[in-house]
Amino acid sequence: MRMENALMAPCCWTQRVSLHSSEASSQIKTEITEMVTAGKSDREILDYYIAKYGKRILVEPEGAASYWLHIMPFAVLFFGGVWAALMIRKWRIRSQAASGI
Repeated sequence: MRMENALMAPCCWTQRVSLHSSEASSQIKTEITEMVTAGKSDREILDYYIAKYGKRILVEPEGAASYWLHIMPFAVLFFGGVWAALMIRKWRIRSQAASGI
């Protein structure tokens, strides 16, 4: 089941194999069961599907792409907060100068 959650359905690329009910997803589920029964590791199974469909088959990207996927939202939030604080400070200074305080 873990492997079925790690792969996208290759027929439409919108759902995980575990949730999708297409013929392609059913075939992948069967293949995964056979591979696990044959003693294949998770890495071997993932490598098989990456070779067959490309990295697009993975629900979460691997390597540097995974790093950026998890870091970028926090970086954008941080830099957006810094920018907002600087703009508010600038507006306050401008408004104080305009009012003569």
